[in-house]
Amino acid sequence: MVRRVAALMEPLGVFPVTADQVRMLTEGNSCDGRPAFELLGITPTPFGPDALGYLQSLQGARAQARAAGQGS
Repeated sequence: MVRRVAALMEPLGVFPVTADQVRMLTEGNSCDGRPAFELLGITPTPFGPDALGYLQSLQGARAQARAAGQGS
């Protein structure tokens, strides 16, 4: 539906994206990074709960900082 709206509105210049931009957004933009990792000697870090545990400690530190700021 957005493709049709973009195609109709593009000549008027009132739609924030062109029909070509909508097409590019739906095509995707990912690739296999393994060749680059191997070439550069990089071992990727998995994106999962175990690898993101540090965020919990940051969240706790921010909460403590906010609580300390409210008390003064």
